[in-house]
Amino acid sequence: HIFPWNLSDNPQEAVIRTQKTGPGIFKQKERLFNKYFELSFLDIFKHPTFKWEVDNFLMGDSQEMIEFLIEKVYPTCIPLQDMPSELIPMRSELYKEKRERNPETDKYIQRYIQYYDETFGEGRYASKYGIPEKTTSNAKPWDWGTFKYGN
Repeated sequence: HIFPWNLSDNPQEAVIRTQKTGPGIFKQKERLFNKYFELSFLDIFKHPTFKWEVDNFLMGDSQEMIEFLIEKVYPTCIPLQDMPSELIPMRSELYKEKRERNPETDKYIQRYIQYYDETFGEGRYASKYGIPEKTTSNAKPWDWGTFKYGN
């Protein structure tokens, strides 16, 4: 993940500014998304593109992380309002317990490496790009049967 405030001369000030402006920017983008594509925030998770991303191991976030964002963070996304403090330990727990990332994202890169090596020669991907780090995640794999925001 990219943390843009790390590049700031005053990271603490940048984090506070992001906390104050992020929800308003998100709501504006959500409004424009609805205007141009006629999709609401929750419609995204029913869209075939989202399902394709998950089914093909391109969704970097775990189901648990997405559900946390939908159920806990999204409702509190109100311009100029801080996230309720009780959400901070919940979010922190996802990070500390390594449950943020989709544990199956390695399947995509492994499939790509196999294709690359079949096309350009065995071991060519690793010789050109190195061996990618394995995803470290304690999250469960995506399960459409339990994801209540999908189809």
